[in-house]
Amino acid sequence: MKPRMKVLFATLGVSLAVCFLQPVPTVTAAEQCSSTTKYDNAIEPQSDNLRWIFKVENGKRYKRLYNASTREWIGDWIYVGEYQP
Repeated sequence: MKPRMKVLFATLGVSLAVCFLQPVPTVTAAEQCSSTTKYDNAIEPQSDNLRWIFKVENGKRYKRLYNASTREWIGDWIYVGEYQP
């Protein structure tokens, strides 16, 4: 074997030995994880659930925005046009 190959294999052997002979650190949790069963069935929307509500009054059609998440009306009734069944 050429001296260059010997040096290469020796370097490779030492590198592998250093990598595999390092102590492996162990990680443990400081506290027990609490159960999340109280949140299993909870669904919380991240944004407001907005819906247009329509009504017909005296042959005229109106709409109004409703926030179904907070159960509040947004704005006033807006005239849309004549109601044609």
